[in-house]
Amino acid sequence: MKIVPFYDQAFVIDGTIHTVEKNLFEGFVLVSVILFLFLGNLRAALITAAIIPFSMLISFLGMRVFGISANLMSLGAIDFGMIVDGAVVMMENSVHRLEERRGRETAVESVRRAAHEVVRPMTFAVVIIISVYFPILFLQGLEGRMFRPMAITVCTALAGSLLLALTMVPMLTSFAFGRGLPPGERTRTAWLERLADAYARVLGIAIRLRILTVASSVVVLGVALGSLWYIGTEFMPKLDEGSILMETRKLPGVSLTESVAVSKKIEQRLRRFPEIADVVIKIGRPDFATEAMGINEGDTYLLLKPMSTWTRFHSKEDLIKAVDKDLEATIPGVAYSFTQPMAMRIDETISGVKADLAVKIFGDDFRTLDGLGQQVLKAISGVRGAADAQMEVTSGVAELTISPDRGNLARYGLNVTDVEEAIASAGSGDIISEVIDGQKRYTVSLRLPQRYLTDPDAMRGIMLRAPGGEQVSLEQVARVEVRRGPESINREEGQRALSSCPTSGDATWEASWRKCGIASAGRSVCLPATSSNMAGSSRIRNALHGG
Repeated sequence: MKIVPFYDQAFVIDGTIHTVEKNLFEGFVLVSVILFLFLGNLRAALITAAIIPFSMLISFLGMRVFGISANLMSLGAIDFGMIVDGAVVMMENSVHRLEERRGRETAVESVRRAAHEVVRPMTFAVVIIISVYFPILFLQGLEGRMFRPMAITVCTALAGSLLLALTMVPMLTSFAFGRGLPPGERTRTAWLERLADAYARVLGIAIRLRILTVASSVVVLGVALGSLWYIGTEFMPKLDEGSILMETRKLPGVSLTESVAVSKKIEQRLRRFPEIADVVIKIGRPDFATEAMGINEGDTYLLLKPMSTWTRFHSKEDLIKAVDKDLEATIPGVAYSFTQPMAMRIDETISGVKADLAVKIFGDDFRTLDGLGQQVLKAISGVRGAADAQMEVTSGVAELTISPDRGNLARYGLNVTDVEEAIASAGSGDIISEVIDGQKRYTVSLRLPQRYLTDPDAMRGIMLRAPGGEQVSLEQVARVEVRRGPESINREEGQRALSSCPTSGDATWEASWRKCGIASAGRSVCLPATSSNMAGSSRIRNALHGG
């Protein structure tokens, strides 16, 4: 035997760390090259670029103080361009003053005078940038947990860069240019001079035609603001976990044997895709009740091969669309939804719904909830960007309902208890005796054959003895019928509930990302949201008000 883990979150963590390392290294190299090109002086570029590692060191100290770990959210948002802004201003003005030294003014005095000239505007500029991140520090819930580390890291890095720009840069500049600039050394190259001259000419034209310039800017601003109506917005980022979790929901009341058979067919279809390395399906609830799923529900883990080996698809969303289309065409009657393992757990932990958006309806009557759910489903289906609208099926399980007729019972001198005892005898049996074997004791029960539990006609033929000695069949004193009852009764805050839960259909998982969620209470109407969570929720709200 061999134990093989089919899903390991360490794979996601290792990939995230690699991404952080790659971004930080490439960002440092890119900023250093840009500094050299535009400063035009190797010593000046090296001094300015040295701000980056020292600022990162200060940010690490801040992360240690606030108990923040190094991860994608805390380090992935650091912009080295912002970090070196103050140092660039300080270095540029220092070199400019060194080029235009007055009389007997030493290089150190020129650097000191240059620092005094820019200290106030440079400080205010950096402080303004830092203040932009302050509202993020007051976010609550999952948003606060995800974005507060980023804000703290960036703020400490910017504060460290400001401190270093005011102290370390002038000090290193005085050492590097202690004798001033050599007569033939200039910081501006020929192409930069031409670029500056072109900018000066364009600036002169813009100032002369200032009315036209302002009008054009207003028009461009209006077009940009108008385009926001057609552009999706998203607050929470989506992390590519490298795997796909497909949820399958069969009809309620399906037997375990049939559910396993359908799942095997699904697995066979999925293994036809060469992009999928392995398929693992879980059905029902595990021994530890961490997931409240019935035998009609299942989680299917799709472990993918490296994307570099793919030949038919260029992205995950293309693969998801193909899988969804193939399964719906070959295995109908099953609802499919796509998400990622950790993303699904987070959504379910936050709201109890395996989706980003949810419309919950609370009430007591199942029929009313179902009717309102159908109306919500119809309204949401017409929202721009919604696709594959579905409703969680929580009813439809066949159940045998026996309703006593009190009038007929009274006519024969029977009561409801007589009917209940007859039904109990057919189902679980009546204890009629007890067998004692030494210290062991066994109860003996008598019950009707199994067909009375599966055949409504047989159940109707059960005979009851009236007080007067008459033999009365069950169908004479009760109505026996097969109805469709609730498959599950879920509650939230003490009430039955119904949830309409559209999920995100952003650019990463267009129209396929977590198609349908299971509500934490009652029934769910589930579908992918529009291109964003925020824009999708506003459009769904408008649709419900209008409908």
